[in-house]
Amino acid sequence: MSEIKQNLKSSFEKLIYFYVRWILLFFFFLYTFTGIYNVEQNETGIVKRFGKIIDDNIQPGLHYALPYPFDEIVKISVKQMKTLTINDFSNDEWPEGSKVAAYVEKTKLRPYVISADNNIVNITLNVKYTISKPADYLYKVAEIENILSNICASTVVHTIAEIPVDEILTFGKKRIENTVKTEFQKRLNEIESGISISFVEIKDIMPPFEIQKNFNRVINAEVEKKKDRNNAESFRNTAVAEARSEANKILSEAQSYKKEKILIAEGAAERFKLQLDEYKKSKNINRKKIYLDFLQTIYPKLREIRYIDSKTGKEKLLTL
Repeated sequence: MSEIKQNLKSSFEKLIYFYVRWILLFFFFLYTFTGIYNVEQNETGIVKRFGKIIDDNIQPGLHYALPYPFDEIVKISVKQMKTLTINDFSNDEWPEGSKVAAYVEKTKLRPYVISADNNIVNITLNVKYTISKPADYLYKVAEIENILSNICASTVVHTIAEIPVDEILTFGKKRIENTVKTEFQKRLNEIESGISISFVEIKDIMPPFEIQKNFNRVINAEVEKKKDRNNAESFRNTAVAEARSEANKILSEAQSYKKEKILIAEGAAERFKLQLDEYKKSKNINRKKIYLDFLQTIYPKLREIRYIDSKTGKEKLLTL
């Protein structure tokens, strides 16, 4: 009886060992398959092994990594365009002695941006950016959003401080946008933020509300000044072009008249020269010919001829 019990116990232990082994094997394979992960089309993956980055540029698609807790997968959207709006420059860390710090100390008000000619303007701009280096963006800079706002605000203040207010409020917006983008990107690269600035767009820029009307008058005067100057330039260009055209026309006519008179004079001189040569060859014949040509020209104009009779010495009339 005890032998039967011993056999049953042994069989039961073998059966339990068999099932436990297969269950453990099943869970091991299931655990292994948890290392498969997918990266979406607009994402980039980062693989960390025991906290250390081993690959920071996992492209979209299916991939495999060691299961938790060996590897950790971090996914971040790199193609999504993000927007940073800057309209507040009330930073307590402006350099001592700067225009903004002096303004805050004297007025105790939220500071506006100060121009090169010591005028104040309020500006709102949007910065569009993407993540170009996910690892730098996630792990090299703490509180990245605050850092972005502070650096951009500082860049705007320094940019505006080099431009006169008239240019800021009229035709200087594109210059401001380009300068802010270039300087902002340069400073982000220095701190290895992993961010790429796509473009900077000024949404609004104006003087304080209390003096808006006066600034509008100045701007309108500048616009009218440029308009009048452009009209004057246009009139001058038109008048100069017409005067030059008329001068060229007169000069051309004078040149044509000159050439015509020269050709006529040369022709007359050539004819006279030919006649002179012929006259020298036969003076008597040519003298008679000239006389007859003269009579042929004068005779039709005569109505009567008076002459003296050589015999009687009296004047006689010959009617033609």
